[in-house]
Amino acid sequence: MKKFFASAFVLFIGLSTFGQAPATPIIPIEEVIFDYQDGYIVLITNDTLKGKISFSDFGDRTIYYYTGKSTDKKEKARIFESKDSISVLVITGKANFVTINPTGSLTGHRLVRELQSNSVFTEYKFAQIASGVIGVKIAGGGIQGSYKNYIKINKKNVYFYEDNITKLSKNIDLYLDECPELIEKVKNEEKGYKTGLLMNNYRLLIKVLSEASDNCGTNIKK
Repeated sequence: MKKFFASAFVLFIGLSTFGQAPATPIIPIEEVIFDYQDGYIVLITNDTLKGKISFSDFGDRTIYYYTGKSTDKKEKARIFESKDSISVLVITGKANFVTINPTGSLTGHRLVRELQSNSVFTEYKFAQIASGVIGVKIAGGGIQGSYKNYIKINKKNVYFYEDNITKLSKNIDLYLDECPELIEKVKNEEKGYKTGLLMNNYRLLIKVLSEASDNCGTNIKK
């Protein structure tokens, strides 16, 4: 009888856990820029504004800027509500943001963090916040939400989400045509280059593209 109740209890716990919705990821608070930081903004007119900037890819994504030259009191911040007026935004030592206009399934302009850029690809990430908690600090020192990455193949000017890279993986020879040896490794599914892994492993795909940049970068034009 004891064994019966013990088994039933374990089954109950298992079903309760299974029935729970997966928890929304928590973005560490250090990832979020709330206060004014040194940096600069490059407008689409190519004018550069250097000074103090407050911007986060969380919340309302409004950019606040002032020169920081006033010593007695803070000047009134200049507000940029539309990302269409910004081409580059740099928070010194923190993050680099760029405005892009993706094609395909990614529509409209986005002001996003640029993670890395080379001759072959550029990697970005942008914040996805849980509904109803935009800009809200929560227990544990974070914000309820997560980042989503995507890459641009520079030569082709096409974008791929990290969770939709199957098309890129299956047709990688179309995007790395200057790297025949690397393409062969992928096609022959050599160790570390198996297509199946590429389709399900974003970081492995980044590794392959980075290798293309290192070995074939001089032959590839943006």
